[in-house]
Amino acid sequence: MKWTIPLLSVVSLCWILGGSYYLAQNNCGATPEIPLPPLSIIDGERSFETRTNQHFSFSPSSSQLRIEDQAGRALGDVARHLIRHPDRALTLSGAYLAKEDNPTDHHNLGLARAESIKSFLVAIDAELDPRIQTKGLLKTAVYSYQGQQVDGVSFDFAHYQAPVEEEISAAISEEPAPPRQPVINTPRYVVYGEQDILSLEMDITLQQQIDNMRSALDLNPGAEIIVTGHCQLNEDARSNKKRALRWADKVRRFFRNNGIRSKEITAYSRGDTELLVPRSAADAIDRNNRVVVEVRLAD
Repeated sequence: MKWTIPLLSVVSLCWILGGSYYLAQNNCGATPEIPLPPLSIIDGERSFETRTNQHFSFSPSSSQLRIEDQAGRALGDVARHLIRHPDRALTLSGAYLAKEDNPTDHHNLGLARAESIKSFLVAIDAELDPRIQTKGLLKTAVYSYQGQQVDGVSFDFAHYQAPVEEEISAAISEEPAPPRQPVINTPRYVVYGEQDILSLEMDITLQQQIDNMRSALDLNPGAEIIVTGHCQLNEDARSNKKRALRWADKVRRFFRNNGIRSKEITAYSRGDTELLVPRSAADAIDRNNRVVVEVRLAD
């Protein structure tokens, strides 16, 4: 008995087999793309939420922020929320993996990533600086998409208690620092140059310095951290004194936000009265403009 196969059946079979082969070649072994969850930042106590389907990301072993347009607008919403609510503080926690290299000056890559987000927010309003804290979190896994680590910084809001005005006034003085004896074995910390003073960031060396000063205060009742600004940028002495005081207060607030109690640290200005080198020296700008931090005991 002879079997005959209709031409239509042959064509259909070829179409099915050919289509299956094409799908196998183009899809088998591919990792399906899972839609990213939206970027959502919430302050539950103030009924605030900003949400978008776009994101910010970091490359592996990098703290360089990549941010899509809508994600940038969401971060702008966060900054404006903090501006509208001066009683709110924000902690940014940056994730990183143990296998990642850390090419930054920060203690860990997660901290550097959190600082990148903070810089974005502070660029909107510099007054937010003392209310935004940063830290790094070592993770065993992070959310990755197309080779990028996506939304690797968490946002945690909390109550912010600003120092009372009397405390601030008492902690800043245009008068010369009172004579005090330096605490032995506690090295001074010096920041040179206006740019480095105004952009002061935490690193492992500065963290160790703050820890040492904290220990010195605990071991020496009556000791105080003296922050002294020195400036020669302006022509007149009064302008130099004011500018040096602003620098010293900037550093004082940084130390206060990183574990030093307000009552234990005071900012002073010496203006241009204690230059390290003559004004005419080639390195005068680099060396004379500085802020000195040291622990001293009352006489």
